[in-house]
Amino acid sequence: PDNLVQSRCMLGGESMPPGMVQSGRRVTTHNHPWVSDSGYSTAAGGAASDLIHQEMLQLRKELERRVSGEERLKSLNLQLRDRLEQYQKQNSENVERATQELTSLQADMQATLEQ
Repeated sequence: PDNLVQSRCMLGGESMPPGMVQSGRRVTTHNHPWVSDSGYSTAAGGAASDLIHQEMLQLRKELERRVSGEERLKSLNLQLRDRLEQYQKQNSENVERATQELTSLQADMQATLEQ
């Protein structure tokens, strides 16, 4: 009646037994164990709760994965900064040494030209 789906309607992933009628989300029947006093399916509520719980677990795993990834990136970043500092220090030392050698060579060349 009134375009209501009866019998094997899917609700929360489970088929409803004969005698239950679903209209939108509200399920009506007489004293059926799947239906609470409010007229809403307890199986659907349980299924929804299970889905929420599963999604929450997935979100926690995703958060843990992201936090772990962030910690790994921070560690790599610190290692790269340390390497950069070492290279910069070595580069500065090389420039200083090259400048001294160049100055020495220029002095030697000048002395040779003056002789």
